[in-house]
Amino acid sequence: MTGEGIDELVATIETMLFRNRDVFDLVIPGTDGRGRAWVYAHAEVLSSAEDTGGSAHLMVRVSRDRSAELLRLVAAGGGEVTAHP
Repeated sequence: MTGEGIDELVATIETMLFRNRDVFDLVIPGTDGRGRAWVYAHAEVLSSAEDTGGSAHLMVRVSRDRSAELLRLVAAGGGEVTAHP
């Protein structure tokens, strides 16, 4: 009723829900439509922006069992991946 403990409860729930997921910052060139399509089909896009050159700058959350596939695909398309802290 007072809201006390809600922040801790939400943090615990998020930890449980997302413990088997990794978060990455990606830069996908505008020429890599296949890579961008894969990301939107298989990952949760948390934020997105596009630069003047057409590259997509994305923060994504992806299941750990798909992380290696994401890394390979982005690298193959000439993109960049950084693990998000």
